[in-house]
Amino acid sequence: VPAGGATSELWTADLATGATRQRTDESADANDPQWRPDGRALAYSISSEGGKRVAVRTIAEGATEDGAARPLAAVGGPSFPTDWLPDGRGVVVTAARRDAGPRGRGARLA
Repeated sequence: VPAGGATSELWTADLATGATRQRTDESADANDPQWRPDGRALAYSISSEGGKRVAVRTIAEGATEDGAARPLAAVGGPSFPTDWLPDGRGVVVTAARRDAGPRGRGARLA
């Protein structure tokens, strides 16, 4: 948690009504959101010691709470989501390896 105790979280806003909804509640900054093509899940990065890690959260429209965040498998080094596969069954993750520079890798969801 930053020195001031605040973290950044991800929110959505309904353009018609102006209603807002917090989508993440992490103990560290949540950034780099990527919506699954069907809009039913959100991949994002969470700040952690040594960089960022990627998590996926299911989105429950009409419900009061979204699903719990699921961490994706570690890909080595800081990583963040850059896109979903067109069928929504995997996330494209960019990972920075200290020895080889940035490389994109895919993480398949079960």
